[in-house]
Amino acid sequence: APGMAASAAQMNKIVTRLMERATVTAEDVAADIYDAMLKKRFLVIPHPDARKRYHIKRVMPEYYFNMERKATAKFLARPS
Repeated sequence: APGMAASAAQMNKIVTRLMERATVTAEDVAADIYDAMLKKRFLVIPHPDARKRYHIKRVMPEYYFNMERKATAKFLARPS
């Protein structure tokens, strides 16, 4: 399906852009998961910004969803 190919290409551009901006490496994630296993901790959120967003979502869900909606729109509006 032509639409699917275009969507896959667009998604590939988005993922590539996100990976280029990433500040947490695969090794960082692996180390965090390993440490969590040793401490028998289930939830592992290796990225500092994601941890902040997780806590905001827990205490102010409406604010969180509005914040995410705006951030997503801004991200998608940027030229690739």
